[in-house]
Amino acid sequence: MKLSRATLFISAICMWSLGGAAQPGRPNQIANMQNCLDGFPNCHVKALDEPERRALALAEGDQNFEDCYNGFSDCDLSKLAPEERVLVARAANDRNLQNCLDGLGACDLNRLSAPAQKLAKQAERINSLSACLGGTGGCELMGLPPWQKEAVASAEQDLNFKNCLETLSQCNASSLNAQEQKDVARAARSQALESCLWGTGSCGEALPHATEKQEAANPRDAKASKAD
Repeated sequence: MKLSRATLFISAICMWSLGGAAQPGRPNQIANMQNCLDGFPNCHVKALDEPERRALALAEGDQNFEDCYNGFSDCDLSKLAPEERVLVARAANDRNLQNCLDGLGACDLNRLSAPAQKLAKQAERINSLSACLGGTGGCELMGLPPWQKEAVASAEQDLNFKNCLETLSQCNASSLNAQEQKDVARAARSQALESCLWGTGSCGEALPHATEKQEAANPRDAKASKAD
């Protein structure tokens, strides 16, 4: 939010100060006023005249309202007007509802109305399902209905198959079906052959077929024979 109440008043003060250049002994008045508005330690409040002090008080009040509205720690609720407190409380409730919908730890369900609590619980179930499908933290299987549990199990199977194809440590080969095991074995042979061709690994028994072993040992001869 922009500081609005003091803007016109401060502008008038600055224009008045510029137009009053004939006033002796106050050449740094505008700079001092700006220092006070910016909250700098070299602000000399005693050097301000009455209109400038009122402008500074308005600016500080607007800044405090903005801090409270945004939930900042330097907010001083005691300095807010009654109507400002209403707006600040509404903003705080909106932030709390958003935290609950996003599944953040800052959520306080007790501060929500009954309809808002219902929305938050629905969002919690959706967030849990998303976490279960993605294999990330925050998954709560116990709260899911049967059809969603089946979807999660299928997603877990697909993820495990992918891990096995990519030879990742999270692979559980015992849970693969027959076709998936064949696909994983074929992928492993292809990776081993590529390693042998590029000389980045040891063939050993990784390549069960004699033709593949020969191609790996003599890649140039193999390519030439295929070209013929």
